[in-house]
Amino acid sequence: MDQDEGLIRNSHGAWYALRHPDRNRAHMKNILKHAHRRFLLKPQWLIAGAFLAAILIGAALLCLPPATAAGRRTDPLTALFTATSACCVTGLAVVDTGTHFTLFGQAVILALIQIGGIGIMTLGTFLLVLVVLAIALGVRAVKDWAPLAIGLTLGVVGLILVPLTGGAVNPARWFGPALVSGEWGGVWPYLGGQIVGAVLAFVVYKFIVAPGGDDSLPKVGKKPSTIPSPEA
Repeated sequence: MDQDEGLIRNSHGAWYALRHPDRNRAHMKNILKHAHRRFLLKPQWLIAGAFLAAILIGAALLCLPPATAAGRRTDPLTALFTATSACCVTGLAVVDTGTHFTLFGQAVILALIQIGGIGIMTLGTFLLVLVVLAIALGVRAVKDWAPLAIGLTLGVVGLILVPLTGGAVNPARWFGPALVSGEWGGVWPYLGGQIVGAVLAFVVYKFIVAPGGDDSLPKVGKKPSTIPSPEA
């Protein structure tokens, strides 16, 4: 009996979908819209997804025959480890980069290092700017804790993320030496990472953090006045 009822229910649902295609498409669009807001717009998914995509694409390119020197072969595990190490700027390698990879393979590794450096700078700037925006503009933020929150974020960025690339979230650290030495060729990772991180933090706060904070506040209705009116 239960199987018959399930078949009838499924057949009715399929018949309804065929009879009302517009409502079915609207329902699917609503599902995709909620999934987009729930997963794709989350900052942790954006940052982790960008790093994962760069690592997988780099590993696939390193597995290609043009990326490996003649007589050598790069297995998928070695390519994945090399791409992960380059993108995370760790400097670790299980093969000799100069002799194992061709000029194309070395260019892929160099591009992954640049992407990883920019990504780390973007992540550090994103965290710092997002915390500052949440503390300064958040309606639920406790202003007395602002120095501690900003200081802890700056400490995490300065002690963990910055040593990986040698950069800084403070523009004066790279702008001053470049201005004095006249060498501007290596400043674009710092400039690009900070601009992208700041813009991403603003977008996340404006469209995700701020609306959520406003909706979570209790709606307080207008209390009736206890002062008698002059007409009474």
